Amino acid sequence: MVVMDAANGKVITSFPIGAGVDFAEFDPDARLIFFACGSGTLNIFHEKSANEYEDAGAVQTQPSAKTMAFDAKTKKIFLTAADYQQTPAGDPSKRPLRTVKPGSFVVVVVGKQ
Repeated sequence: MVVMDAANGKVITSFPIGAGVDFAEFDPDARLIFFACGSGTLNIFHEKSANEYEDAGAVQTQPSAKTMAFDAKTKKIFLTAADYQQTPAGDPSKRPLRTVKPGSFVVVVVGKQ
């Protein structure tokens, strides 16, 4: 994660996050920033002020859970995930074919207790 000043492009801070980020969300009430990572983590950061951020930890989710929706009313995060299987491509210069394993699609729900 890189936080920049939009006016001048100056980097304020940066933190490492999981691989394969597909979506980020901000909860303005709690001042939390969420990154859904396909590596199976939900990275969370707290905005203490416009110039100060802290790592609030990571939640283990499920590999491939990188598409996210945040419900501001319930404060829950919904992540879609599935198990994948790879089949080698017929042409060695192409990527393997990746398909969802039947019956493996889930919605992972993350919320504060």
